[in-house]
Amino acid sequence: MASSAPLQSVSLYLNHARTVLTNTDNLLEGGFWCGWFALTALDLKQSITERTNLNSLPDGATKAGAIWSANQKVLAAGFSTISGGSMVLTWLHGLQLFPLGKLFPFVSSFGYVGSCISALLKAGSAVQDIQGGTIAFFQAATLAERGHVALFQIQKMLQLALYVSIAAWGALGSVHSLVGGATLFKIMDTFFYYAVVVFFMYVAAFCTLPSALPEKPISELR
Repeated sequence: MASSAPLQSVSLYLNHARTVLTNTDNLLEGGFWCGWFALTALDLKQSITERTNLNSLPDGATKAGAIWSANQKVLAAGFSTISGGSMVLTWLHGLQLFPLGKLFPFVSSFGYVGSCISALLKAGSAVQDIQGGTIAFFQAATLAERGHVALFQIQKMLQLALYVSIAAWGALGSVHSLVGGATLFKIMDTFFYYAVVVFFMYVAAFCTLPSALPEKPISELR
């Protein structure tokens, strides 16, 4: 009888897993978080590869700037991956497939913190792009170039709004995971839906507006 106890426990666990995972909402939520974690892990791997390849460049200001940007990208991707993994664990805990016990509030909070830090790093890069766009706008030689830069700026401002809203959601979510509070949850939820709306606006802008500043006069690009 004692030897059958582990088998019974495994059987009960598998039955519970089958029950909760046949629920469409649970399955969709899990698919979202697992997909997010997989994508962020792939992005992290690619970012590390790109950073490593920069070591072959000749020393100089160009290499230093490229390494600085690549390091920021690796950090942002790393925190996104940590956040994705935390969200997967949080989802498993909610379904009682991987109970975290007293660690749950901290694991959940850590996931939100990862999203917040990653978004802030990306927001910093967006601010730098906007600053570069502002300089390029006033240095543009023709009206066509200024129009190109202005459209680029619109896309980057939407990108900045997206990252700021995600950072706010992550910061408030980390606090809510530890202390709770219905009002705090509503505010956090508002930033999440705001981020979703801005995301679709940014995707539309990315597909239709310039994604880079012109390296040559507009007349030469045509």
